[in-house]
Amino acid sequence: MCGLVGFTLPRNGDNAVLEDMLSSISYRGPDQSNILIDKDFAVGHKRLIIISPNGGLQPRYDSCKKKFIAYNGELYGYSLLTKELQEKGVQLSDSSDTEVLFQMIQNYGIKKTLNKIDGMFAFVYRDADTGNIFLARDKHGEKPLYYSVRNGRLFFASEIKALLRHPEFLNVNIDMQSIDQYLTFDYIPGSKTLYDGIKKVLPGELVTFNNKGIIKNDFYYRPVANMDDITVNNSLDNNNLIGLLQRKLETSVRDRLIADVPVGIFLSGGLDSSLIAAIAGKISPGIEAFTVKFDGSSYDESEEAKQVARKYALKHHIFHYNDADLVKGWNSVVKKMDEPFADASIIPTYLLCKGAKERVSVALGGDGCDELFAGYPNFKAMRFAPYLKNIKGNTSKIIKAVINKLPPSHKYMSLPFILSQISNGFGHEEMRQSYLWMSPFSSQERKQLFSCAGSLDTVFGEVDRVMKNINNYGEMDMVTKLQTNFLSFYLPDDILTKVDRSSMYNSLEVRSPYLSSEFVRTAISLRSDLKLNRMTTKYILRKLALRYLPYNIVYKKKHGFAPPIARLLQGGLREQVEYVLRDRNNTMATMFNMDYIENILKEHMLGTYDHRKKIWSLFVLFSMDKKFI
Repeated sequence: MCGLVGFTLPRNGDNAVLEDMLSSISYRGPDQSNILIDKDFAVGHKRLIIISPNGGLQPRYDSCKKKFIAYNGELYGYSLLTKELQEKGVQLSDSSDTEVLFQMIQNYGIKKTLNKIDGMFAFVYRDADTGNIFLARDKHGEKPLYYSVRNGRLFFASEIKALLRHPEFLNVNIDMQSIDQYLTFDYIPGSKTLYDGIKKVLPGELVTFNNKGIIKNDFYYRPVANMDDITVNNSLDNNNLIGLLQRKLETSVRDRLIADVPVGIFLSGGLDSSLIAAIAGKISPGIEAFTVKFDGSSYDESEEAKQVARKYALKHHIFHYNDADLVKGWNSVVKKMDEPFADASIIPTYLLCKGAKERVSVALGGDGCDELFAGYPNFKAMRFAPYLKNIKGNTSKIIKAVINKLPPSHKYMSLPFILSQISNGFGHEEMRQSYLWMSPFSSQERKQLFSCAGSLDTVFGEVDRVMKNINNYGEMDMVTKLQTNFLSFYLPDDILTKVDRSSMYNSLEVRSPYLSSEFVRTAISLRSDLKLNRMTTKYILRKLALRYLPYNIVYKKKHGFAPPIARLLQGGLREQVEYVLRDRNNTMATMFNMDYIENILKEHMLGTYDHRKKIWSLFVLFSMDKKFI
C-alpha cells in the first residue's frame, strides 16, 4: 500500500510543497519515500512494503523521465502477467507489481491494461508521447484518489488533506450540496467531496488530463452483469454454481495470501468473515485471526468467532474494548479525517487494525459480500417499499408520532430504532427509501436543521446520474437494481472508505477476497432468487458456506460491526459532543438551526428519544472545523 501526491507545472519552491503534501499522509507508506520533479510535473510517493522489498521504488519512470507511474495498491496473480510480458520480450527491471503495471501500460495501452488486471489500486500515469496524464481507480473503489484542476494545473493525491497543503487550496470553499448529501447518506456519494472543486476518481473510472487542461471521464468498468455470463450461469444447476463460486473464492483467497510480510485475517464471527477465515485456515494452517469484542451482549459476536477459530486451528486474538477504548479510538481517527464520515463502525475497525498491525502487515477481510449477495436487511425490506411509498401526509405524521412514543434503547438495532429509520422513507420512491432507511435525517428534519437543504432530487442528483448510465445496460429487477446501487455507492463511499482509512491510519494493508474480478463477475450474473430467496439473504453463498462452517454460523442473523454509539453519546463522549455541538463559533454553526440541534441534544441526553444517528452525524461534521477549515 502507498500514498501518492502530485501536480503539473511546478514552480520555484514547489519541492518543499511536494514534501509537505507527502508528509501529511506518511502513514500510508512509512517504509520508503521518493519524489520526481520535472518542468512539467511533480510527483511524490510513500510506500508500505508488502511485495518485493528490494524493488518497487516509485515513482517509476522511463530513462527520459517523461513517462511515469505513481501507484497505490496490489495486483493479484501478477506473476502470470510477468510471464506474459517476458514471453513478449519485455525486460523487467525488478519483480514488483509496479514494474509489471508500468510495462503493461506501455505494451498494451492503458484501457486494455485496466481490463486485464485484477487488484485494488489507484494510480497516476503520464504518457510521454501525448503528454496526457491518466488517473485510474480500481473497479470497486478499494483505493482512493482525489483530483482538482485549478488555473490550468492538475493536482492529485490519495487523500484530500494532502491537496489542502498546497498553496492553491488556501481559499478552498465548502460545497454546500455535499453537506446536504452527507446529512442524507452519512457520507458524500459519487465524485463530489466536502470541498468545492475537489473530486474523487470514481470506481472503474479513467480520468484524462491533456496539455490543454481538459478533463475527460471514461468508465472501463460498470458493476453490471455480462449477458454471456448470465446465459452460462442459468444453464448450471445450483450444485454446479456452488462449486463454481467455491473454486473462484478459493483462488481469490489464495492470491490474497501472497505477500513478503506476515498475513492475518479479520474474524468478526459473522458469515462473511468466517467463510474467508475457514478457506484461509485450510490454505495456510495456523494463520493469525483477529476479533473485536465490545461490552454489551447485543454488540458482541466473539463467541461465534471462537468457534470458527477452534474448528480451523487459527491463532486467535480477541481485542476486548470498553467504552473508554472506543473514545480513545475516535479521538485518534478524527485527527486524521479530512471529510465527514458518519459510519461509526470506523472506530472498532480502526482499533481492530491497530491491534492486528502489532502482529501482521496484511489482513484479509469480508467486505463486498453483502453487496454481491443481497445481504443487507434493505433487500428484504424492499418487498414492503411499494406500500410504504403510499404512507404520506397526516398518516405519516401519526405513525411517526406513535413510533416516537416507544421507549428508547441503547441496544444494537433495537425495534424503536429500526421503526424510526424505516419511517424516514415514508412517501418516497422505492429505491430512495433504501437510502433514507439508513439516513440520519428525514427530508423534513433536514430542512428544519439545515438552512440550505435542497430537495431530494438535488440530493440524489449524483446517484441518479450514475444509475441512469448503468440502466442503459438493460432492464433490472428490484434486487439487481438495489444491488447495483449498493455496489456503486455504499460499498466504495462507505464500507471501503472505512476500511481504507482505518487500515492506512495504522499502516496496515487490508485485502477483500470477495472483490476479485472473477468472483464478482460470477456473483453479479446470478439470478436474483439465488441471492434473495423469499426472506433468506445470501441464499447460494450460505449453501457454499455449509461446506466449511456449522449451521448456527451460516444461518445466524446478520449483525453489523457497530459500536454502542447511543451509550457513548450519553457516557464517555458526552462532554466532547456537547462542547462541539454547542460551539456557536464553529464554522459549521452558521449553516444550521442551532436551537434544533440543542433540542435533539437535550432529548437524547435525558433519554426521552434515541437521536444517536442525528447527533453522531452532526458531531462528526462539526468536528471537521478544528482541523481543516
